[in-house]
Amino acid sequence: GTVEPVLAHSLQIGEAAPTLEVKTVDGGTFKLADHRWQYVLLEFEPLDGWSRQTNQSVQAAWDAFGKNDRLATLTLQVPPTHSYMYFTNADTEYSWPQAPLNVPWYEVKPLIASYGLQCDRSIEPDTNLPAVFLVGPDGNIFAKDLHGDAVKAAVAKALEKK
Repeated sequence: GTVEPVLAHSLQIGEAAPTLEVKTVDGGTFKLADHRWQYVLLEFEPLDGWSRQTNQSVQAAWDAFGKNDRLATLTLQVPPTHSYMYFTNADTEYSWPQAPLNVPWYEVKPLIASYGLQCDRSIEPDTNLPAVFLVGPDGNIFAKDLHGDAVKAAVAKALEKK
């Protein structure tokens, strides 16, 4: 067959966020383009079905700012690159939309590569997850590589802007 490479570009602050449209667990659709008037806290988390837990940094930002109409949050659950089998675990509850990427790997790969995330099946484990981005109302990356207290701090800084 034909093998086509998927190039991963490490997004920089100020660059346009890649197009994103996913089905959420509640049956809705989340389109990044529909949130051009909001900041979007975008989390990519591993979907392994065994040890999935809410990212405490994202939870802290949600607890502090989740009721603010200038902020939307989405968790994308990424299946492991090193396995063909994975299990969805719906036990973890979120107060914000979540979207398990329960589609064939060849459909997940371009999405995660467009955000500069690892998509090489030969590398174990998925070392760059969780990955948290903050997309601005203009559709550009406002902050990236957020971990720990930096998640809440980036959201606070963003929401201070008029």
